[in-house]
Amino acid sequence: MITCPYCGTSNDNDAPVCTVCGGILAANTLHLRQGSILGRYELGKVLGQGGFGVTYAGRDTLLGRGVAVKELFPEGSSRRGSSVVPPRSSNFVLEREKFLEEARTLAQFDHPSIVRVWDAFELNGTAYLVMEFLRGETLGKRMERPLSSGEVEDIARKILGGLEQVHAANMLHRDIKPDNIYLTQDARAVLIDFGSARAFAEGGAASTHTRLVTPGYAPPEQYASSAKFGPYTDLYALGATLYHALSGKMPPPATDRMLGTALEPLPNSVPVGLRLLIERCMALEVVKRPQSVLEVIGLLSADARVPVSSSAPYSNPPTSSASPVRSSAPTPVPTPIPADVVHPPGGNLVQAIDRAADGARLRLAAGKFSLPRALEIKKSITLVGVGREQTRITGEVEGYLVYASGGKLTLEGLTLEHTGRRPADVLVSSTTLEVRNVRIAGGLTDPAGDGGNGIVLLGGADATLEGCVSEQNAASGLFLSETARVFSTGSQFIHNGSCGIAFFGHSSGLIRKNICTSNSLHGIVVTDEAQPILEENTFERNKECGVAFLGRSRGRAFDNVANGNALHPFYVSRDSKPSLQGNVGEVVRK
Repeated sequence: MITCPYCGTSNDNDAPVCTVCGGILAANTLHLRQGSILGRYELGKVLGQGGFGVTYAGRDTLLGRGVAVKELFPEGSSRRGSSVVPPRSSNFVLEREKFLEEARTLAQFDHPSIVRVWDAFELNGTAYLVMEFLRGETLGKRMERPLSSGEVEDIARKILGGLEQVHAANMLHRDIKPDNIYLTQDARAVLIDFGSARAFAEGGAASTHTRLVTPGYAPPEQYASSAKFGPYTDLYALGATLYHALSGKMPPPATDRMLGTALEPLPNSVPVGLRLLIERCMALEVVKRPQSVLEVIGLLSADARVPVSSSAPYSNPPTSSASPVRSSAPTPVPTPIPADVVHPPGGNLVQAIDRAADGARLRLAAGKFSLPRALEIKKSITLVGVGREQTRITGEVEGYLVYASGGKLTLEGLTLEHTGRRPADVLVSSTTLEVRNVRIAGGLTDPAGDGGNGIVLLGGADATLEGCVSEQNAASGLFLSETARVFSTGSQFIHNGSCGIAFFGHSSGLIRKNICTSNSLHGIVVTDEAQPILEENTFERNKECGVAFLGRSRGRAFDNVANGNALHPFYVSRDSKPSLQGNVGEVVRK
């Protein structure tokens, strides 16, 4: 005999429904039967069930297309006939209104990485969402086979594009995990299952959310019923998902990590940009996570092609003149890169670059290359020396030594030094710039105070600096203006006549594990409306402040050390509003 869960009546074992109340008695009592009709939609098999609902395959009988139909069915619900009977402990009326409101919000989105919602309606005492039917597999299923770093980065970029729209609508997904990312047959990566989505309070105010936790992917704040939630909440879950995809292991729950359980390291082959994204997004403290999708994309662009090995200095390329061994496999690069040519010192480097093909890689032998005029680069070029103490590019020009205004300029293992008496900046860029193991020096100002910087990033510049030294420039070691952006790690900005690094305009970036010392003004100055992130840097023996936030600047600084600066370790002016946490050194606000 089968006891009816609704009225307690005993029924025959093969009875499909209760003979008294009509309640469904079959094993699938929680699901509507295949062939059920909901208005213009005919239901097929169950695709999945979560804590908030059941999703069915379906068909739009009016338009003749496949759909997915999600039914609001909170955990603990039962069914009487086709009608949903919510658990007594739930505020189902409120849940239904939130479900429909979220449907209205999602219906406004038109992004390939957000599941498209086509309809919503109330029926059977509950509510339904009608969505596009996706063909493919979840990331969770795909992870049963190894994924390359390139595949994971591609998924990350696509999902970040969708998240940007979700967060712009003041919504949080709240349950990003491998099973809620769908990889379609037409190469989309789609966020699905918005049943847990909620609005978040602007301005960082604490709010009360239904406690929702998926261990391994949920950040610490989701373990609390009232906390500060924001885009960083979803970004933790995304970072954890990508970590799982790359390592093959689910990360430990945030609560375990708070008690000391460490994350196992990612494979060494993971590019630095992707590694930074995961490390920063999975920070336990909210302030140490990226605060927006745009900030994450900035991390991802931090030279995603360079593998991270250790904190050891960059190793110089081999000095052999032999061409590198090339695979016989077809190259994925659409434009062939010319074979390397080793250029001897004393050669006409300006002429060699002028004649080089777009995308060429020029290897420079040890010695000095003197520039007869300023080097203006408007195409993609890579210059590789044998070490910054061995290969030197010098010049006595006025204005600037090197100016990159188009394509992508990559510099590795060399020195750029202005050696003249006429005022000049050393390296100026308004385009993409990658600089590794390079020394920049000799920027010289005129009496009016123009020029004199080691590196100048103008509007449109997007620079990556790794293991560099910018020193003994008359102005700043690194100067950013307009909308320039920089990612700098393991670099030194020392003995400059103004600041180690200066952020102006609306510039931004991540300065991580750098040294700014013995500069004539500040280690770093942030002014106007600039908003960089300063993390784990050292500011010592600067003649004014270690870090000075001026103007209406924002940004964040955490886990930095400021010692022995003549004026203040950290100075914050009245109108600037940076976020400071975990720094060593007094903060002076005036």
